[in-house]
This record gives sequence, structure tokens and C-alpha cells, in this order.
Amino acid sequence: MTTAAIDDPRYQAILEREKEEEEKRRKIPGMPTEEQSVKITDAFQAAFDELESVAFRVAHIAESDDGAELQFQITFEDLGILYALSSTVRSALNDVERNLKRIDDQAFSLETIRQEQRRALER
Repeated sequence: MTTAAIDDPRYQAILEREKEEEEKRRKIPGMPTEEQSVKITDAFQAAFDELESVAFRVAHIAESDDGAELQFQITFEDLGILYALSSTVRSALNDVERNLKRIDDQAFSLETIRQEQRRALER
């Protein structure tokens, strides 16, 4: 690899990301617990409920023909907040999907390890 490639900020960013992921892996003590699973599930349910509430409210407001019956004025700030929320949640969902794929991809390896551990105990 050339010095120019090593000095490339994009290459350095990849190396930094790999280093951070390796540090995270070293800090993780083991498989997730049921408590952790419940905590994650509850957090997702709470976020879903909140987002669903926003979606219903926005849908109800959007049913207005010209807004004459609304008791408030829709501002650019309101729309900006709505677009930002949508973008942020979509980005988070992409991150969640990537992590779920990582978990799913590793499940087979974990099952193989479990079987090997079991065989070792039987010997």
C-alpha cells in the first residue's frame, strides 16, 4: 500500500471505525441477557407507540382541505421538525436493520459453537 493511500482520510476513517468496533467487542462480556432483551424490546415498543401517535396526529391534520378549520397555523418550523423526525427515524431504522442482519448472520456460527461445546462436555 502506498503512503498516499495510508494518508487518505477515508482510509484513516475506516481504520478508526475498525479500531472502535474491536474495542467495543473486547468490552462486551458475553451473550445478551433476558433482562437486556426485555429492556431493548420495551424501548422499541415505547418509541413505536410515540411515533405511531405522531403519525396519527399528522394524518388527521393532513385530512384538512385548506386548514381553515385548524386552530393553529402550520409553520415551516413544524414541517422542518416533521421532516427531521422522519429522516432521523429512517436513519436509525437502517442502523437497526444493519445490526439485526449482523445478529442473524452470526446466529448460525453461535449454534455451531453451542453444539461443539456440548460435544466437548459429553466426552
